[in-house]
Amino acid sequence: MSGERTRRHVRRLLVGLAGLAVAAALLLAVSAVLQGPVTLYRMLAHGDTTIDDHRLYPFRPLAPSPHPHRFEPAPRADLERLSVAGAGHVDLSRWLEESATIALVVLKDERLLLERYLRGHDATKVSQAFSVSKSVLSMLVGAAIDEGLLRSVNDPVSAYVPELRERGFDRVRLVGLLTMDSGVDYVENDNPLGRHVRFNYTPHLREEILALKVKPGRDPQFTYRSGDSALLALVLERALARAAKGESITRYTQRRLWDPLGMEHPGLWSLWRPEVAAVAGGTGRCCRTRPRTRTALAAPAAPPRRGGRCRWCRRRRRR
Repeated sequence: MSGERTRRHVRRLLVGLAGLAVAAALLLAVSAVLQGPVTLYRMLAHGDTTIDDHRLYPFRPLAPSPHPHRFEPAPRADLERLSVAGAGHVDLSRWLEESATIALVVLKDERLLLERYLRGHDATKVSQAFSVSKSVLSMLVGAAIDEGLLRSVNDPVSAYVPELRERGFDRVRLVGLLTMDSGVDYVENDNPLGRHVRFNYTPHLREEILALKVKPGRDPQFTYRSGDSALLALVLERALARAAKGESITRYTQRRLWDPLGMEHPGLWSLWRPEVAAVAGGTGRCCRTRPRTRTALAAPAAPPRRGGRCRWCRRRRRR
């Protein structure tokens, strides 16, 4: 009897495993249809996005500025024990470890007060900037307006991407993409069958962007959407392509931001998908920590002797 009972349990286990295998195969088949085979392969092979994703794909380099700005050291200050409103006294080293921080740079009056690296990171290491790239994209759009490559943030998206006119984008202005209240049918979540994940891994991002549409009776309220930035990057790419210089987004970043801001270290735009995606998804700009700090200070802090300041950035800073 015990032998027969054991065989029944084994059969049930095998049937259960076979059912799971069939379900997994069906899920993969559905994913391959919805996401595309290359996208599915990248999802499975690379897993979640990390700060080291730039190592997986080709890139376009950003060279150090010919007039580098180097932060002068500030007078020494004891920052190991900080008083934080609502949290009392905080031990900085412990907080950095618990928060899995890899780099911390503190400036005071544009002088270097603290620079610390953890978890095998150091001042020479490049890492993915993720959604910080969205802020860089906003600065590039401002620079393009400054040069007349884009007329105004009040222009409709369809003025630059006419293919989207019939998908409702004649009613969406560029400022709606900048402020993420466009009403685009893009949901930001980690659903493996969803559009957001597909945008992160697809080799056909332009086609995906051109498949976006505006929801009927769109709600003008803010909703965080990487899709808005993706479309804005395509607008910028189109504007640059129509200009006499025909620059790529990488070259434009070099000319309008990297050089005038005095970036002392190199950087790159990751190209695991068309360049527009590297900016759009907010994952593509990769650099060391100090250039990010320099970007945060933005163009108003650029020494006047280099010129090339971005008037758009000054207006944004004053607001």
